[in-house]
Amino acid sequence: MMPVFILCLLQWQQQVHYTIEAYLDTEKHVLSAVEYCRYYNQSPCVLETLYLHIYANAFKAETAVFAQEAQVAGIREFTTLADSLRGGVTITSVTERDSSLTFHVRETILEVVLPSKLEPGDSVMFSIIYELLIPWKFSRLGYVGEHYEMAHWYPTFCVFDKSGWHRDPYHMIGEFYGEYGTYDITIDVPGDYVVAATGERIEVSDIAFIDALIRTGQKKLTGARRRVRFLARNVHDFAWVCDPDFLIEQERVGDVNIQIFYRAENKDAWRNARSYAVDAVTRYSQWYMPYPYKNMSIVNGYGYDGVEYPQLVILAIGETGLIRYTRLFELVIAHEVAHQWFYGILGSNEIDEAWLDEGFASYAELCYLEDKYGTDHSLITVPLVSPVSRTYLHELVYYVAQTNRIEQPILTPAYAFLDIPFSYTNSAYSKPVLFLRYLESFLGSAQFERIIQRYFQEYAFTHPTTQDFLTICEEETNRDLDSLFYRVLRTTDFSDWQVTAVTDNSVEVVNAGSLRLPTDVLIETEFGARVVPLSTERNVDTIILPASAGKVKRVTIDPYGNLIEANRWNNHYPRKFRMKPIFAFPSFDYYTILYAPFIWYSSFDGIQVGMYFFGDQFADVDFMKGRHQWFFGADYGSRCNKMYFALRYQTPVLFDYGVRTRVRIAGSNANDEMHFRAGIRNSFGIPFSRSPQWTVETYLAHSRMMSLEQVDTIDWQGGAVGTFGNTLGYDHAGWHAQLDVAVAHEVLASDWDFTRVTLTVEKEAYLGIPFRMRMFAGRIFGDAPIQEQLYLSGALRINFLADLFFSQAGSFSPQEHIHIKGHGNMRGYQTLHIKSKELFCINTEVPSRFPIRLFFDVGYYRTYAADFGARVVLGPVSLNVPFYTRTDEPWKLRWSIGF
Repeated sequence: MMPVFILCLLQWQQQVHYTIEAYLDTEKHVLSAVEYCRYYNQSPCVLETLYLHIYANAFKAETAVFAQEAQVAGIREFTTLADSLRGGVTITSVTERDSSLTFHVRETILEVVLPSKLEPGDSVMFSIIYELLIPWKFSRLGYVGEHYEMAHWYPTFCVFDKSGWHRDPYHMIGEFYGEYGTYDITIDVPGDYVVAATGERIEVSDIAFIDALIRTGQKKLTGARRRVRFLARNVHDFAWVCDPDFLIEQERVGDVNIQIFYRAENKDAWRNARSYAVDAVTRYSQWYMPYPYKNMSIVNGYGYDGVEYPQLVILAIGETGLIRYTRLFELVIAHEVAHQWFYGILGSNEIDEAWLDEGFASYAELCYLEDKYGTDHSLITVPLVSPVSRTYLHELVYYVAQTNRIEQPILTPAYAFLDIPFSYTNSAYSKPVLFLRYLESFLGSAQFERIIQRYFQEYAFTHPTTQDFLTICEEETNRDLDSLFYRVLRTTDFSDWQVTAVTDNSVEVVNAGSLRLPTDVLIETEFGARVVPLSTERNVDTIILPASAGKVKRVTIDPYGNLIEANRWNNHYPRKFRMKPIFAFPSFDYYTILYAPFIWYSSFDGIQVGMYFFGDQFADVDFMKGRHQWFFGADYGSRCNKMYFALRYQTPVLFDYGVRTRVRIAGSNANDEMHFRAGIRNSFGIPFSRSPQWTVETYLAHSRMMSLEQVDTIDWQGGAVGTFGNTLGYDHAGWHAQLDVAVAHEVLASDWDFTRVTLTVEKEAYLGIPFRMRMFAGRIFGDAPIQEQLYLSGALRINFLADLFFSQAGSFSPQEHIHIKGHGNMRGYQTLHIKSKELFCINTEVPSRFPIRLFFDVGYYRTYAADFGARVVLGPVSLNVPFYTRTDEPWKLRWSIGF
């Protein structure tokens, strides 16, 4: 047996103890505190300097790492704040037994030079007097009005482990790493403030104050200020939230006291929070290990959707939060409560190995949803709406990351994802969930359950690593899993099993990827079915069945659906196909065709009836890779005795890192305009990154007016128009620009010869309030029909969906009371049908992103134009009401409905 002292040297972990007395000044937004901290050196090393995080300094200067990363991430709010709103920590003194210690503040690190060496097995205690200027809340620490969220508010020891000191700064992406210890925290707050915090309440008067509030909903005040005290053991951080408007609900689960803190205006939104928390604590206590603390607080906060601290969860979800018609509020609670196990009890390094925290908590949250609502659970609770599960969303994230080649290895440090935060979502959350699902399926549920429970038994209140989890998996299963873990966690290799050939009695399966994960194939024949394990030793596996099995009917790779694989469409023979009415989320297994009947009425066509179809292998749009996406529809007008059709098709011909090329074809005969267009669209740029995004589309188009019966002849002329065009688009840092050049010539079977050049530039900005500006400039050279000219009030042609319902004639047509964004976009000139061969306009809208907005426009065509008015925006539809238009009738009401 190994001697105990040697074992301690191999498995050492530092311990800390904090006693803090603090005073919160809500007038000045300042916290004054004295912190007594003891550091226990249980390592085999001699220490001369101790290091502490002072994370609040991350917001103090624009040169800090957080500020620099915020700039890179495009978060401008930080740089516009006054110094008094950024906050920061001022260290007054560091003393030991009344003797001053030498210390240095280096951004977010406090270095304390010890007066003598700290030997293994010894401890040292010193005090820190400091003042925290609390920032306005744009991260985890700060205030909004009278509400305070106090995370990372005190100097806290950096972790010292076998890798040395972890003096990580406060990053934009990634969380934290702390030493376990004991916290004895006393805070002096205004008398009407309700405080939620890590740990147990100790102050008798505070306990009475909280009990009265729970029982009666009323606060029993005893003075202008009061003291609260909390004691927490075996935790690696301490956070608290206070607000004078908090109400509290309480529930017990065994020995655990769960308290829900919410603001009165959010009572309806939070009505189920207590039951969700109870359900989560009950399940996780059974699955992993009993919740080891006496208290848990779920708190209504600001900022992030959800953040976790020991025994404390802060959820920024209010009355307009993610709860109506979905299970997203429950999902967030289930996830953050899971962190009390995968973060609170298992204190892994969240910066270097984020998957041990976020991935496992996300997996626990998924198990919660499946246990409560079934494996086919839907996050949407609206009847008749296509279901979407949490598993599907994780698969979607992995699919997008993998097909766009923006995936990074799971064991990439969190801060390295700054350029493409979406990749962090995949690497820390989604792919780890898929890996753990696969691991459970591969190893067996019973064995996997033993692995997780042993993981907690051996590493509770310590800092386990990926290697520790791997070791337990190998010991429990007696398997060599090192290669599997390495390929999944440290590379971006992918698996792509596919059925490549099927005969009467044989099946050929190929893995086109570099990651050959073990899986099974289900083969169904005339006389039965059998499951065959696929070899991972070779890329091609040919399975030959005995003649007695009969002819092969169906083949399914990974019949249980647990494989980590982006392309599952080729896992089936024959390929899977489905038809759905109206709408369904894109499928990873089925080629899907949606269908919808159409019925409408118009004065020209009378009753219109028809059917529309939409088909694709997944959805093909920008960064979303689908294949063979098409649309076809036809409807018949009873009065005009005419048939209308529309056809569109596109598919990628190149889809790789930073480049996506698609072939696109479209044709229709709406409003008696025969229209055809074919082109190639190229998209350049890394999706979800801050790099510029470019689009280049080259196309040929031809249109011919078959008659002028269905259009306003003031806006349309007969004849054919054949054009060759190029469109260049640019998006970056909130700027959007588009340059269009189209040339019509007789060589293209055109009755008109002209060149049209237009430039549109848009920018959304923030100067106290958000606003949007748009500039349009255009010129036509040559002879163009009036429908190809530049319109002052907005575009002439309607987008496809609106084209089904509105014609080009009458009151509800473009240039009358239907507004289509484009061209001059001056809504005040609706109904005037003003068009020109040259046009320049500037549009301003404020406040953008709000339902009610004001617009101001100026322009020039053959004379100057100006207008202003209001918009009411409800999703994709708006009501536009100009107040003033620079015309002979400046105050005439010219309302329109916008699409």
